[in-house]
Amino acid sequence: MTEQRLRQLARTGQLRWRGSMKDPLFPSDQLLALRPEQVPPIPDWLKLETLPPPRRRRGRPLNPPVYLADTVVRANVLDVLPTMPESCVSAVVCSPPYWGQRVYQDETPVGWGDGTLVPFGREETPESYVAHTLQILRGILRVLRPEGTVWWNIADSYMTRTIARKSSSDRIEHYAGRSRSTWAGNPYKRSSYGHSHLKDKDLSLVPFLIAVGAQKLGFWVRSVIVWSKQMAANDFDLVQPDGNGRTFEDGVLKGTPVNSVSAHVHVPETVTDRPITAHEYILLLTRSERYDYKFERLQSAGSSAAVNVRTVWTFPPTVWRGSHSARFPDELPRRCILLGSDEGGLVFDPFAGEGTTLRMAKKLGRRYFGCDISPTYVREARAALKRVLSEPEQPALPSMLEVGPAAR
Repeated sequence: MTEQRLRQLARTGQLRWRGSMKDPLFPSDQLLALRPEQVPPIPDWLKLETLPPPRRRRGRPLNPPVYLADTVVRANVLDVLPTMPESCVSAVVCSPPYWGQRVYQDETPVGWGDGTLVPFGREETPESYVAHTLQILRGILRVLRPEGTVWWNIADSYMTRTIARKSSSDRIEHYAGRSRSTWAGNPYKRSSYGHSHLKDKDLSLVPFLIAVGAQKLGFWVRSVIVWSKQMAANDFDLVQPDGNGRTFEDGVLKGTPVNSVSAHVHVPETVTDRPITAHEYILLLTRSERYDYKFERLQSAGSSAAVNVRTVWTFPPTVWRGSHSARFPDELPRRCILLGSDEGGLVFDPFAGEGTTLRMAKKLGRRYFGCDISPTYVREARAALKRVLSEPEQPALPSMLEVGPAAR
């Protein structure tokens, strides 16, 4: 168990200690008796009716955020949620920073209820990341309508010694041996040493820990959707035609620069002792047993019968343009918005990025509201929203509009 985790347990009253928090002393009998299963999935501090005020980094504070529909604001989601009216959101569609994988533009430390001050996604342990995610979901529970839905796009991470990268191209440069950065001297390094039960190369199972924690907060976990991040092609084919006589090798069009086309491999992995990861998850969470789910809005091409989608969605990730290196494709929020909200309902994205969710909500006749801690992303999101009316309508991807049972 890491020193940060021990300090967290002490700070939240789950472990006795004395002395200074910089160098605390713990009773040996407690340390010897401490087991992973004794650490509750939801930390005690999250059960408090009112959370303690978060730590703030030094410097000039930001102006308090103001909630106004059909806008995107620069602010931390923890500061935004208290300003929003109760039960106002029809659907939350978002892709938060994943644990230990990416360094984002204008990265900013966040003050959390456990007393830590760390950017979201850069926590030392997956447990801390899950706890911070649950703190956000707890705030979302208040603003979500009783019939509202949450579509939480999340990927898993391995407990291994690695370096968080700024983009997929940065990772490609590293794998190709063209990067001079070393683990020891890198400010974005992550270690796998000292965890209570996760070993080096262990899959951390973060999405499922979040799902279990959300249930304990009071959410219903109605579905775990798998987003297969490739074209609908043979799972073992690494060379495939694109329909115009050209071919893709390892997901990249022959003769084109890396990142110009994405067909089937989204982020390169050099592993040879396990399958290459090519999927993410979308957790469908609800506040009530009965909720808005409009599968009739999604229809297969040329069919007049309303059909339901299955739990595997197959379409490729977006090509990286602009400042945001982890933007999801338009099709993902499009499906979630259509399935989980009516026209005129409010769609909320607490990690707006370049505004993909907000842009799709506007196209589909929904109200929208978003926030992001990065001023760069907020500027790009606002510019993208202004371009919505001038953009040509893109056809929906019909790859997984399969017949299935209605939501029960």
